[in-house]
Amino acid sequence: MSDSLPGEKAMTLLIIVGPRRSGTSEMGRNMGLHPEVGTWIEPYFVWDRDFRDAVDDCRTEEDATPRVRERIRRSFKSFRQSMRVRWVVDKSPRSCLRVPFVRAVFPEARYLFLVRDGRDSVLSMAKQWKAKRGVAEGSRKEGLLKARGRLLIRWLRRQPLWRHRLRALWFELGLPYQWLRAGLLSRSRWKGRFGWGPRFQGWEELIDRVSPVEFAAYQWLHCAQGLLQGLGIISEERRILVRYEEFISQPEKTLAR
Repeated sequence: MSDSLPGEKAMTLLIIVGPRRSGTSEMGRNMGLHPEVGTWIEPYFVWDRDFRDAVDDCRTEEDATPRVRERIRRSFKSFRQSMRVRWVVDKSPRSCLRVPFVRAVFPEARYLFLVRDGRDSVLSMAKQWKAKRGVAEGSRKEGLLKARGRLLIRWLRRQPLWRHRLRALWFELGLPYQWLRAGLLSRSRWKGRFGWGPRFQGWEELIDRVSPVEFAAYQWLHCAQGLLQGLGIISEERRILVRYEEFISQPEKTLAR
């Protein structure tokens, strides 16, 4: 596949691919400290705008229609110009389930595949499930309302530009009257249930009959399989594989790669 399609300027873009709780956020934040790098954390209002009603987060190369490609590329170009950077780093855990789609949109992109011991990732994901469920499903006590507010503010701060914060809020939560009903967390993606993280194919058959730890394990498994698929289709000169444990123990050496 060529670096970019005829008539399109190449995008200097790095895609971080890794399951949730595998160090992708920390990697993205560290890269964003470089003056020529702008990290975009989970801009799903861009990636998923045309797939809001999709039953899961898996995408294929066929989903990257010319209209979808043009809109996503235009948004990333605008982000790079607004941030006044040379490189854009995208950190979106759902990318594990859609590497062929991402490659079709940005054939010139480079990839950082980040892996962590699955047992540690699953336990960390399960803790997040428990914490977020407590905030989402708790009674309307003052402490819980404050917790929901802090969660919302922390989520919004992921977007460095205010206009993107508003777009993300609108995309994820819908109209204001729906926010409290959703406990300040989107349930529309999960068909009225509490949910968090990437939705793999077949998630509806499992979410109501397995524990949060088991569901987190299924999420990790599907994301790991998608990561392995990505390693197989992205050429070696465009990808690098990093272990979370290596990154934590030797961050400067890892980033220098």
